[in-house]
Amino acid sequence: MASRLYLLGVALILVAVGYQYRGHLQCLLNHWVADGSNSEPVEAPVPRDPGQAKKRSDHAKTNQLDTGTESESETPAIEPGRSESAPPTNAEAADGDAGSETGSSAGPDYYNPPFDPENPGEPLYAASGVRLITLNELAAHGPNGPLEPVWLALMGRVYDVQKGAEHYYGPKGGYNFFSGRDGTRAFVTGKFDDEGLIDDVEGLSPLELGEMENWLKFYDTDYTFVGKLIARYYNKDGSPTKAWYKYRKMLGEQEKIKALQKELEKRYPGCNSKWSEKEGGKVFCSEKSGGIQRDWVGYPRRFFAPGTKTWRCACIHKRDLDSPHVKPYPDCDPDSTLCQVDSKKMKELREQGL
Repeated sequence: MASRLYLLGVALILVAVGYQYRGHLQCLLNHWVADGSNSEPVEAPVPRDPGQAKKRSDHAKTNQLDTGTESESETPAIEPGRSESAPPTNAEAADGDAGSETGSSAGPDYYNPPFDPENPGEPLYAASGVRLITLNELAAHGPNGPLEPVWLALMGRVYDVQKGAEHYYGPKGGYNFFSGRDGTRAFVTGKFDDEGLIDDVEGLSPLELGEMENWLKFYDTDYTFVGKLIARYYNKDGSPTKAWYKYRKMLGEQEKIKALQKELEKRYPGCNSKWSEKEGGKVFCSEKSGGIQRDWVGYPRRFFAPGTKTWRCACIHKRDLDSPHVKPYPDCDPDSTLCQVDSKKMKELREQGL
């Protein structure tokens, strides 16, 4: 009986000591778990030693504090086994319809602490190991920025374009307005001012977004991927935002539109064309024009694809001559299979959307 009372007393003492020093015990436990699993924290992205034994600067500490104590969701934004280029699931697509909370053009609240080029601190990394970059850090790698290499961002993906700095992206380069920022929209619209050099692709057609994908493939192939930009398309933990999922959903519509385009090209095949200094330009139709073999010739017309304001020369079957998407060439016999074209007049018509 006495031994049992003695053991009970010892247990009560241990419980009391454990409660008093529970904070220290928890800290030791956390260190033990971290050392055993080599896992990274999944809360806010924090600087991780990239291989150099450098002491974290005060600036880096300040950046870490700026993340706040609000933890990020531990649920991965992308299902295991899926890549970012995969089509979104139904749930993700529905979520994308709501728009991006971090993608509002009315002053989005991105994680973007002050960045000191002379004391940048340790870089930020996601739990997956992908480098994370803030808008202020990206700006410091602009054409006239204090840091090299030169960077640019496209759809939230940051690329090292230093090898093209001399002719394209540096201070004297012809495309230096892309450097140090995410000017995604201008890659499609060709509007290279501050109003056009933005990351918002809202309102662009699926086919225009498909063109954006071609640009991404180009930079992935020809330049070096640096990391993800904490802005419209990626959260501060590196996960995709709702705006990113909405973009992916619209790309899915592109395949439907491509199928429609093929049908239109078959029904409205392109014209043949030729030009000589003596006779100028001509467009004409044949049974093989536009690369479409058929048993009819057709008449040259300006064809406006549904939903667009631009046109191309197409050979129109007589059954479709009254289509609202078809307009004749000026000063051309409507029953002729060949039309003389004035390049200056054609340019004016295109500019006027006629």
